[in-house]
Amino acid sequence: MGVRPFIWQVMASAAGQEPKLREICEDMTDEQLIVLHRLFRENVAQLAARHDGSPDAYRRAQVTVARGKRAWYEAMRGDPLEPADGPDHARVMAEVYRSRFGHEIPLLEPEPAAVDTDPRWENDVWDLMNAVSVGMPLAEGLGARTRSELVNLRAALNRVIDDMAAQARESFGPDPDGSDWHLWAAFVLWEGREAGEDRLIDFTAVEIPANARFIDEELHRYYEALYHG
Repeated sequence: MGVRPFIWQVMASAAGQEPKLREICEDMTDEQLIVLHRLFRENVAQLAARHDGSPDAYRRAQVTVARGKRAWYEAMRGDPLEPADGPDHARVMAEVYRSRFGHEIPLLEPEPAAVDTDPRWENDVWDLMNAVSVGMPLAEGLGARTRSELVNLRAALNRVIDDMAAQARESFGPDPDGSDWHLWAAFVLWEGREAGEDRLIDFTAVEIPANARFIDEELHRYYEALYHG
């Protein structure tokens, strides 16, 4: 299982201490460590660009990100960056990866060999949609997932949509929109599990706007942009 690489949770747990970060990285899978390293670099680059973008700003941005989300946020608003003589978390991540896996840490995880069809992944779909339904940005929910987790999540999402569409078809008959209930399912998933299940019990019409976002399409775009963009 390892450690889910939520960047700010890891930074808070490490508390700016390289030895503590090293312990956390030792417990991560190879994919999780790659994702953590990527998220760290992305936040550093964004922060350095917010200042003057110089090598010094980049190094100081590394230290600032290592201090945690509050330090990063305040520096993004214009507060000074931390001094450059602080922890070098990117180096620690790279060193742990090299020591454990025998080569340099890559920019992206390798493509998974196969999809895990364990039904438990469908619970992960609902956990994600429940969080999104109460305000969590989808990108935040996906950002700490590894490539293989995203592949498994996509497959499970398609199964959930197919299952909801089949239940709606059995309960309510032909889809009035002509999409065999799949668009309906992909749209109402944004409401979370409880609301989705309620709709299957007591059907109410859902007006799908012309600019509607469908979760399966959003996940596909996210994955393609990250790994094939």
